[in-house]
Amino acid sequence: MGEAAVRVAAAPVGRRRARLARDPVVVAVPVGVVMLVLFGLPLLRFLYESFLTSLGMTRAEPPLTVDNYAALFTSGLAGALAVNSAVIGAATAAVCTVFAVAIAYWLRYRAGRLAVPVSMLLVATMFASYLVRIYAWRTLLGANGVINLGLAQVGLIDRPLTFLLFNSFAIVIAETQLYLPLMVLLVYAGFRPLDPAYLELTRDLGYGAFHTWRRVILPLMAKPITVAALVAFLFASTDWVAPAYLGGTSTVLFGVQIQSSFMVTGDWAAGAALSFTMAAAYVLLYGLAMGLLRLARVGDVVWPE
Repeated sequence: MGEAAVRVAAAPVGRRRARLARDPVVVAVPVGVVMLVLFGLPLLRFLYESFLTSLGMTRAEPPLTVDNYAALFTSGLAGALAVNSAVIGAATAAVCTVFAVAIAYWLRYRAGRLAVPVSMLLVATMFASYLVRIYAWRTLLGANGVINLGLAQVGLIDRPLTFLLFNSFAIVIAETQLYLPLMVLLVYAGFRPLDPAYLELTRDLGYGAFHTWRRVILPLMAKPITVAALVAFLFASTDWVAPAYLGGTSTVLFGVQIQSSFMVTGDWAAGAALSFTMAAAYVLLYGLAMGLLRLARVGDVVWPE
């Protein structure tokens, strides 16, 4: 009887422990602590740096001031960087989105046995050196590059095409190739829960391809596609390597200016202020995009188990 009573008394305790172990908050605590230590504290230190008084050449000391932020906005630098970054980011995100949706759709519903090897090839391209791919595009698009030499060999041009390099076009082309594999994987993950039976049902109802995309696929895929586009926009508009090596003097982006503040002029306080201004802008952009999706009542799909 004694052992039975102990087992009966211990049963509720065991159930409470099991529920506690499955509680999302409890599970998230260790991860949250690690994120706070590895990311939160350095960000707070970086934020503190942005309010220090810059003394030049990596030196910044108290007193705290908002002069770094004031100088950023009063000089008009933030506006110029925002326009350049928005144009490059939006163009790259738009091109990536079109190709990523098409490729992901093919992988999910048309590729069949080719889906796995093609997905592996996409992942493999992401392991290639970033700088090697940038230099490859410079080699392709340069005045003495493969494209100009090929066109000259077949007699289509008698002088190099200079518009291929050191401009926004070159940056968008290179960044599209850099970020397209990641976008394909993100959109493909969004397509996975969308069972082919939904598409078969639309055909049974007499929907053509246009109406299937407009009334079924795009509403259900609005949130994954938007998130993927925002990721591409973020990466493209904050990059500094591709704009530095492939862009011209008129295509300075946020990332280029931040890199210059830290590595060239040594004005860490100004670089930190620009970094947090940029981060705040992207947080607002994400909130705006998610808010518009919520108002449009698209993307809120409960998938069957």
